[in-house]
Order: sequence, then C-alpha cells, then structure tokens
Amino acid sequence: MGQGEDHRSDIYSLGATLFHLLAGKPPIDVITGSYEELQKAKSKPAHLKPMAPHISPPTCRLVERMMAPDPGERPSAYDDLIAMIEDAHPTKKRRTKVTRIGGARVGSAGQRFLASQRARQGAQKKQRAALASVAALALVLGIGWSIFQAQQERNAAGGGSSTTGPSNLGDDETPLLGSDADALFARARQAVLEGHWEEALGHWETLAEREDASSELTQWALFHRGLTNILAGREPASREDFRRLGELSGEEGALNTLFANASHHLSKDTKVPRSIAEEANDGSCDAVALLAYGLKNWERGAFMEARRHLERFVELEPSREYPWITSYHPLIEDQLADLEWLSHRPKINSLKSKHALEEEQRALREFADTALTKRARGAANWRLKALGRRLEKWASSDGTHSGALPVARDREAWQTCQETLQSLASTMRFAEGKTFLQGQDRAFTTPAGQAHLADQLHAWQTADAFLDHLVAAAPGLTGSLKRLSAPPLSGTITGASRKSISIRTSAGIVTVPLSQVTPDSLARLAAKVLEETRDSNLYYRRQEELVLFAFLTGLERVLEEHARVLRQENRTFRERWDRLNAFKASISQDSQHG
Repeated sequence: MGQGEDHRSDIYSLGATLFHLLAGKPPIDVITGSYEELQKAKSKPAHLKPMAPHISPPTCRLVERMMAPDPGERPSAYDDLIAMIEDAHPTKKRRTKVTRIGGARVGSAGQRFLASQRARQGAQKKQRAALASVAALALVLGIGWSIFQAQQERNAAGGGSSTTGPSNLGDDETPLLGSDADALFARARQAVLEGHWEEALGHWETLAEREDASSELTQWALFHRGLTNILAGREPASREDFRRLGELSGEEGALNTLFANASHHLSKDTKVPRSIAEEANDGSCDAVALLAYGLKNWERGAFMEARRHLERFVELEPSREYPWITSYHPLIEDQLADLEWLSHRPKINSLKSKHALEEEQRALREFADTALTKRARGAANWRLKALGRRLEKWASSDGTHSGALPVARDREAWQTCQETLQSLASTMRFAEGKTFLQGQDRAFTTPAGQAHLADQLHAWQTADAFLDHLVAAAPGLTGSLKRLSAPPLSGTITGASRKSISIRTSAGIVTVPLSQVTPDSLARLAAKVLEETRDSNLYYRRQEELVLFAFLTGLERVLEEHARVLRQENRTFRERWDRLNAFKASISQDSQHG
C-alpha cells in the first residue's frame, strides 16, 4: 500500500493462501488486470469467520491479522508469526505454558533474559522465513480435519450422507441416524463450541426425547446435555442428566460401558479419581468422558485431578468412528492454562506464616486480574476469602511481627540449630536437613520465626532437588571433577547418582563418591546444564536450585553470578532471598556481640 515490499508482504500472501484453503474461495473475488482495483480490494479487511464458521476463533484471528490492510498491524517479525501459529495450532497437545512470577503473567522478562544467554550471532532472515513456512504448513495440516468436518456437517444440514452424528457409518455403510437427527446433532455440537449453552441444551433434550431415537442416540444426547451443563457452570444440574443416562441401557459393548461409567462418576457429588485418566486408552470414545470428568473436578476445586483428566482428553486419539471428539479441544485451551497455575498453589493450611499468607494473597489477586476463564476467577476469589479469614485470625492472635526479624527467643532457638545444619550442609546431606527442620516447628513461637523456618525449609528442599536434577542431567557432560582429598579428574561423565559419579578419563573409568566431589565442581556442572536449558520456566527453577545450593554450601562466587540476575527477574525469589540474607546478617551480628 505504498510502503514498499518487505517480509510483511510475504506474510500477507501466506495469509491469503490460508484463507483460500480454509474458506474454499479466495479472499479477494476480483478479476482484473488493474493494479489500482486490486489494491483497493486489498484495502478492505478480510473476515474469515463468516466464510468458514467451523474454523476456531484463534485461527480466524491469525489469518485476519496476517492479511491486515495496514502492514503495521501484521506480525512484525517471522518469530512473532511462528509464535502466533503455534498458539492457534488446533492439534497442539497442550497450550504453551505462560510463565507467571508472583501470580502475574509476565514471561517477557524471562524470555528476554534467556534470549540474551542463548543469542546466536548472524541469524539470517531467510532462515526465519523458512521456519515460518514450516510452522504454517503444520497449521495447514493440523486444520485439514476441520475443513473436512465442516463440509460433512454442511452435507448433513442439507440432507446428505453424514459423519457428524454419534458415530460414522454402520457395517452396511448406511447412517445409524436419520439425516434430520444428524443435522440436529451437528447444530447442537456447534452451539456447544460457540458457547451457546441454552440453545445446545434445547437441542440435546429434543434428541433425547425423540420417540424414534435409538438407544445410542438417546444416550449420546443425555451425555452431551450433562456435559453442556458442566461447561455452563451448572454441575448440580448435570448430575440429574447423568442420573437419567444411568437409567438407560444400550447394546452391550464399549459404548454402553462408557455411558455406564460416566453415569456412575458424574451423577455423584464427589470428585472423579485421577487414576481413571491414566487407565484410558487411545482408539476409543473414552476421551470425551475424560473431558466431562476434568470439568467436573474443575467445578469442585480439585485442580490437580481436573488438570490430569483434561490433559489426557487432549492427548488421546479417538477411534475413527468418533472423530468429532477432537473438535472439543478448543473448549479447554483457556481452562488448561488457568489450571496449570492453580494446580501448583499451596494448600492454605500449609502456609505457616503471615508473610506466606500475604504473599499468596498478592499472587491470587494478580491471577484473578489475568485469568482466562470465569471458573478460574471464581476459584481465585474463593481462595482469597479463605486467606482473608486466616489473616484475620493471625492478626487477632499476634499482629506484631509481620515484617520484623524474629524476636530474640527465635534467634536463640535458631542458634541451637546452626551446628547441626552446618554439619549437614558441608556434607550435602540436604534430605537430612529437611527432616531436621521439619521437627523444629514448635521451637519457633512467633509468626516471624515461623516465616524464617519456612524460608529455610524451602532452601533445603530446593538444594536437595538440585542434587536430584543434577545427577539426572550429568551423564555426557565433559569437564573436571575436583575432589576433597585427591587430585581432580578430567573427562566425560558416564553415570551419576546420589551416591557417586563415574567419569571416563584417559586412564579409564573412575567412580567417585558424591560426598568427595567439591560443591564448586557440582555448581560448575549445573551451570553447563543451565546453558542447554531452553524452557524459560524450567531455567528459572534450575537456577534457583543452583543459587540455594550455593547459599547453603558457601559458594559466594556462584551466588554473586546467579542470585543477582535471578533476583531481578523473579519477585518471589527476591523477597525470599532478601529475608534469608537479612536473617543471616542478624544472626551474624548476634554472634559478634555475643
């Protein structure tokens, strides 16, 4: 549009190709040799959804942005385009995890930091363009089924042969349902996908009450009515639908077993066990039951169970008779993103200090502002109320130590622990340190003392996890192992455990007890593992493990190198790190004056 040709013109062309593929017609229906007429046609925004109503909203938004009349509104770089394509990918197993720090969706700072660590000089534009093309091709292949499905549903609505009903064709290749029932089933499913709950519930009830309906059709209709009620946030109403489903019986087989199991679990006022998700298999219709199980657990606040059922629902491949099950994947993309965060929240009763309660309160408030689903906002608000009650009780019992250092009696109690902990830290017996600290709960009587105990316990638990993850990643690393009472060894690590490390040297393989390897050598190995870590969230977790390992073993060089960066990037770490160091300074001051 008068701004010259650049990579955004290529992005427009790719978007137009995708539009044509998805809608079955080009975005610009102009037959002309005039450049001016063509440019005038391209100046109007492209709207894919009216032309391809069965395509997911994220995909429609992607194509429309790629074809934005103003080049400045198109993706500004191929890397941005790739990220948008990956987010819109309908066959993606799991939504890309959103990094949260202190409850807020950030990610950008961490990604910028990681990018600076792993920058590759001299990257070429053509390489990025090739990556974008590959990602776009993956998108095209992924949505191929959506186009086929949409066409079949249009056939059904017109009275033709259908594959949109509860199953495909029978053995004699005739539809199991009449074309009008197939069309109504398709309309009901489309209403569910678009979030029109009342319309969908009416269609399902009509199908369930048909006098000429087969037992299979009635069962599917009642199942979907219950599923729709859960999606609408009416889990108690759904239990009645699944109770009705349990009163029916169809022909013996896997389908009837599915409905019987669904009725058993979904008509009760209890959560659905996580083990059921692990037992489900590919090549059946079980996946759609996992969708209902996960949503029910979600409603009941069983976040871990809900997350696993929904993950398995996305992971499983249905049998060829039930391809429409995968079209429900977009229904839970936002649900899974919110569950990812909620499922990692600590139990409220496990928060042992006022500071921990206030920290969780801040995180929840930030999450409630950025949550993608109404269900998640409701869960966050419920937890906020529970936290508020805990904080009120805390204030009424002892509100004098919320931000101060522990009072003298707590510092004295800590001094008695120091000798034991120093001995354990020097020999890297972090698991024993955890156990020891867990037994000191009654020694600290004030909220501030309990808060410091929680910080120390976190440090020891994290350092213990550092050893587990390091020995798992160490094989294959090359370098030098310094030993406490012997010369260092240089070579390639061939095996590692919590007891020993084996390294191939020029003289052969030597096995060294882990307790004889210096903490500095382990820290250098961990730094090499960090260099190869590409996931930003995992990078920060491993970096915190390294920092707290160094904190307990006295590696000042490592602390200076990594703690400074991590403190800038992670607010939760920064607050805990400042408390640990403030308490350490107060203990040191007591010792000097003592």
